[in-house]
Amino acid sequence: MKLNNKGFAITAILYTLLVLTVLLMFLVISVLSNRRATLNKISERAREDVNQQIEVVEPPQPQFLFNVIAGKSKGNDSSINYKQISSATNGEGVYVITKTAGNEYPIYFYRGNVKDNYIVFAEHCWQIVRTLNNGGIKLIYVNSGTTCKYDKNSVINTTKKNYSTTVNGYTYSSSNVKTEVDKWYTNNIANKADAVHVNNTIWCNETVTTTQAAIRIPEVNTCSCTVTAKAALPTYDEIVLAGGVYNTSGIHRNYYLYIEQNHDVSASQLDNITTVTMTVAKASSSTSTASTVYYIGSNGQLDAYNVKYGYNIRPMIAIAPGAIYVSGDGTQSNPYRVSW
Repeated sequence: MKLNNKGFAITAILYTLLVLTVLLMFLVISVLSNRRATLNKISERAREDVNQQIEVVEPPQPQFLFNVIAGKSKGNDSSINYKQISSATNGEGVYVITKTAGNEYPIYFYRGNVKDNYIVFAEHCWQIVRTLNNGGIKLIYVNSGTTCKYDKNSVINTTKKNYSTTVNGYTYSSSNVKTEVDKWYTNNIANKADAVHVNNTIWCNETVTTTQAAIRIPEVNTCSCTVTAKAALPTYDEIVLAGGVYNTSGIHRNYYLYIEQNHDVSASQLDNITTVTMTVAKASSSTSTASTVYYIGSNGQLDAYNVKYGYNIRPMIAIAPGAIYVSGDGTQSNPYRVSW
């Protein structure tokens, strides 16, 4: 059958519309497919953004002062000769006591002429001596206020006798000096907000004969006699760890507990400062009745002397475990600050 011109035109139009309809359908399908892909990408990106935001707002883990100290460690103390003065070749910096190295809280201590162990706590300045086996930290008094500078107020000036003059064998717990330290703590620390972070600590309160002193290796976890208190004095062993040496004739000044040389402070400003220990001294002879105590002498040596002359003293405290590092680098001008 032959199509006339009118029929051919109609047929052409119908085919054209059919083709256009098919093309339009393909276009719609393509657009919908692209839109779905775009929506999927947007959704995925949104999920990633949410995850990133969650990670950003996650609070940082606190840095504990114990870990700051541990991070400075130069290793264990096996290479240190405690019968020789501290130096760059015989211990200067932070070390760990070898036999505690595997403990949950190893004992770290400062030794030598260090300048980075200052800390402000309870509105007073102190120097860090060592850590404890529970994560606490022992401090020795420097001065009142936030200025870490030594002067005549850096000690408890006791012109009276620090100890009862009795036969050898007495202890810190029964001495006059304990009364002075306890009174100082009550008047200067107990009324501060940070006093809640001072541990009621077990302090070693031993007797070490002068013969033992010549061969003794420092011990911090084993004591034959103890006293529990908020404040006390450094032990013989802690001064040895810091760099002191028992020697009545030598000059041993290269450690931070010897103040005058290491801190450019004259003896007149410090009123003949000494650092008395909790550790009672006893002559080798059992017939001796002189009451003596170890202290840091004018040449920096760890010496033993009769208590009847009286000494200036520097108290110590132990702050509780969990002290969080806030700021500072431990120097006199920028001491550590902590919180709990």
